[in-house]
Amino acid sequence: MHLMHSAPDFDALTAPANSGEALIAPPTAEWESLIAYNRALRRHYAVRVAGRPAAEWYAARLDAPPLLLTGHQPEWFHPGVWAKNVTAARAAFRLGARAAFLVVEHDVPHASALRRPVLRNGRLDAIGWRPPWPTPGETYEQQASISVADWGAALREAKAADAPGLSVFFERFLSPDGADYVARWAAGIEALDRWLGVDSPEFSRSKRLSCLQGVSSLTWGEFARHLIERHETLAAAYNAALAEYRAARGVRGERHPIPDLAVAADRVELPLWAYRDSGPRNRLYAARRQNVLVVLVGDEPIARGGEIGDITADGELAGWHIRPRALTQTIYARLFVCDVFIHGLGGAKYDIIADGVIRRFFGCPPPAYACVTATLRLPLPRRPAAEADVRAAARRVRDARFNPQRLLEAELAADADARLRQRLSELIERRAAVIRQSDRLRRESPRDRAARRATFEAIREANAALAALSPGLEQRLTAALDAAREAARHNRIADARDWFYGLYPRESLLSLAERFG
Repeated sequence: MHLMHSAPDFDALTAPANSGEALIAPPTAEWESLIAYNRALRRHYAVRVAGRPAAEWYAARLDAPPLLLTGHQPEWFHPGVWAKNVTAARAAFRLGARAAFLVVEHDVPHASALRRPVLRNGRLDAIGWRPPWPTPGETYEQQASISVADWGAALREAKAADAPGLSVFFERFLSPDGADYVARWAAGIEALDRWLGVDSPEFSRSKRLSCLQGVSSLTWGEFARHLIERHETLAAAYNAALAEYRAARGVRGERHPIPDLAVAADRVELPLWAYRDSGPRNRLYAARRQNVLVVLVGDEPIARGGEIGDITADGELAGWHIRPRALTQTIYARLFVCDVFIHGLGGAKYDIIADGVIRRFFGCPPPAYACVTATLRLPLPRRPAAEADVRAAARRVRDARFNPQRLLEAELAADADARLRQRLSELIERRAAVIRQSDRLRRESPRDRAARRATFEAIREANAALAALSPGLEQRLTAALDAAREAARHNRIADARDWFYGLYPRESLLSLAERFG
């Protein structure tokens, strides 16, 4: 059976330019057919995974209610990410499906996670609040529970922001007794959505991927073991998909948009993370030594041979947490967990690489996915300036130093003092003559360094004499450049679309939500 699906050109998509606009590709009106396409596709998969044909993994699940899945790190994310949640929840309600959000907690949190704009005396700045992470450099999953007292600064920051939504978020965030960060965060997001009057998807933590029952019964641990056992084939498919992606877009090197998997004589890198309850996140490797499969963290073997079969459904192996990297996570989710995965803009573009891996490694057409994002700006004052004004002001400062005649001809053209205009004309001619002499020396006597240095000094003196006709010229233009830069900096903050959605007025968010179906 030949199945057809016309995917959006994800490469060509861009974030909406105007505040209050949304991007949904394909439109939600087509998601029912997207689900039907993906389900029909799976019924014809011939691939074997973890020793069993795909038909067995999918048996009895394809007739269950469809699952729409999105996800993100547990950060203070912006309205463009929130758009995925609202769209998924509303589409699920309309289609009789489930909407779930995968909390990606195997990433390392940023040092400064919550930023907000502050306007003081007409100057707009962005300030950041630093969360009290007990173990900087470790993943969200590894972070120990933080007391309400230690989070108290967050509540004070929320009140200082004068944003009701942020206060709602932190009031709930601080209430679960003894909860870890991820549980607090999910509770705060759900409370914020209730305050807005919109439904949240169900939150599922990525450390418990096996609890998110989807379109198949294949657990994360079984999928990880499948990748480990076929590490050489996987690395070849992964790197070939990356090479194809780069070639089609003129990207050079082997590190962008993500690095190749390292393939060495004694080991092959896996697209997986490994870490203990505490300590750094590590890259995972596999190798065959004396015909025995070995899994390594760095140079340390953590499992060999039949021990690899002991990996749990959630990916625990020999005291290590085995977690997917971004591309691996969406490959697993799209193939075995959900009916439709909903990406943001960046994820939608990068999952073109995942499509290539699926085709090469699994030998089957990749399931279709969707992209949702939006742009919403805070009601902040802008200044009448643009980046082009900065470039023009910078050119004028450069001209004041190296081509003052360009500025003075316009400035003094209407000057009533004929003697000043005469002096300008004489200096311009003198400067031109010296430049002609410099050009001649460069052509005819390139090694006469003394003569060339003398002409260089003569040009500088001519420029200085010209600038003296308008005292303070460079200082005035430098001040204008500083003002243009400040205005552009102010506008970049005012135009930003990546503030936490709890900072936005409720009316603005609800107006935006109307675009999500």
